Amino acid sequence: MMTTEFTTEQLQNLLLKILEKLETRDNHSGKKYYRNKDLKILFGVSSNTIIKYREEGILPYTILGEIYLYPIIEVDKMLKKNASH
Repeated sequence: MMTTEFTTEQLQNLLLKILEKLETRDNHSGKKYYRNKDLKILFGVSSNTIIKYREEGILPYTILGEIYLYPIIEVDKMLKKNASH
């Protein structure tokens, strides 16, 4: 398994780029939740990273059956909270 380590500055820059993307999107196309595949595409993270973030309480989620859903509004709040200016 290949792991990638980021500096704090690199993570902050990545978060800022993600926030910019989110702010320019058309109100999330009416979606209220991300799914795992959305997070992988949007943020370039692996399934293992998503699981780790859920387990560590970093990533807010809800479960519907066996499907994990991530409220877009809560993910946006988390990103903004963690962004440095």
